[in-house]
Amino acid sequence: PEGPRALAYREGPGLARDLLLLENLSLDAISSWQTPVLPLKGGEIVARGIGAGPQVAGILRAVETRWIAEGFPDRARVEALLEAQLAAANTLSEPDPQG
Repeated sequence: PEGPRALAYREGPGLARDLLLLENLSLDAISSWQTPVLPLKGGEIVARGIGAGPQVAGILRAVETRWIAEGFPDRARVEALLEAQLAAANTLSEPDPQG
């Protein structure tokens, strides 16, 4: 299950507060928390050689998912997550040498 901040990021702070209250859970984690913005845009992925389209969206989604799971780390970590995702995407797109 997602933590309160992940819930607030995905659903918005208002709905997250309502859901937490319905479950009798503390609002402390989100009471003064400012919802962050993912420090990565699709254009940055395109600039790294991935053609615009569904693959960019998939990479962006994968990086965002890891970013949320890791507690919204800084830009440097997002770049590392992107590099890992690009390496994985490159591995998947390489032709099989066994043919």
